Amino acid sequence: MSINKYKGYSLRNRVFFGFLLVCFLSVVATSLVPYFVLRNNSLQQSNIDMQEKTTAVMRYLDYAVSRTLVETKDLPTVLGSKIFEIGDINQHDIFIYDLKGNYLLSNKDEALVEQKTIPIDIVNKMLATDARVDMTRYDAAKDAKLTSSYLLLKNNELKPIGVVYIPLYHNESAYLEVLHQYVKYILLVDIFLILFSIWISWVTSNSLAKTITKFSDMITRITLFENEMRPIRYYKNDELNALARAYNRMILQIQDQKERLRFKASEEAWREMAKQVAHEVKNPLTPMKLTIQNFERKFDPEDPNIRKG
Repeated sequence: MSINKYKGYSLRNRVFFGFLLVCFLSVVATSLVPYFVLRNNSLQQSNIDMQEKTTAVMRYLDYAVSRTLVETKDLPTVLGSKIFEIGDINQHDIFIYDLKGNYLLSNKDEALVEQKTIPIDIVNKMLATDARVDMTRYDAAKDAKLTSSYLLLKNNELKPIGVVYIPLYHNESAYLEVLHQYVKYILLVDIFLILFSIWISWVTSNSLAKTITKFSDMITRITLFENEMRPIRYYKNDELNALARAYNRMILQIQDQKERLRFKASEEAWREMAKQVAHEVKNPLTPMKLTIQNFERKFDPEDPNIRKG
């Protein structure tokens, strides 16, 4: 019986597609997990760098207002010239507001400042938690993601005297460049692995199917009238080896039964012949029949002495 009869549901196809599915899922898993890990790390690094930039700006501002006791009303005078220097060094726009959210000064021309006030709820949240507030949105004009960082500015007595607003535009492409390179290389590796998986799946399933087909053909040829039944020679130490040993034991048993049947048939034939001979010998007419037959062979009608008395 050929295995090709079961094209859609053959063991070869099930082994092939099963092994291929496992390899494909392994390739996908080993590709996607590192991708998302690297992507997450890249985005985290982007946020860390953003926080470091705002921290650097705040260090300059804190140093500028730490020499004397500064109040909110003194900020335009104390930072009037320093804020341009700090903005140039850090390559950032810097806006300073009072504790009510009103604009005080920046390193940009006041006519170019769009945000003259900041929401009072942001100021209250910062005063309540003494922590920075970051708000992220998409800026359609610059086609980039904008993170608005609000931080408290304190004097040398650690008393809040103002709110610093630093807009940060994210350039995540630089952080994701390494990830894009990884994707290019991993795609090439994945294509190779998938092609290799297809080849090894086909070789493995085809080898298994051929071995099983060979076993099947040898088993279907087994009959009581078969003169020669050859054992399966299979030397690999796997599950099919047990099947081969079972088949070899079976043909030995069949050959033993055939010998017994042959001996029994011969014995029955001789027994039947002996019965016939015994029957003939015991029949009382048999001697007479034998004498007549002997006389008929010896009688010659042309013999001249036949009438002599």
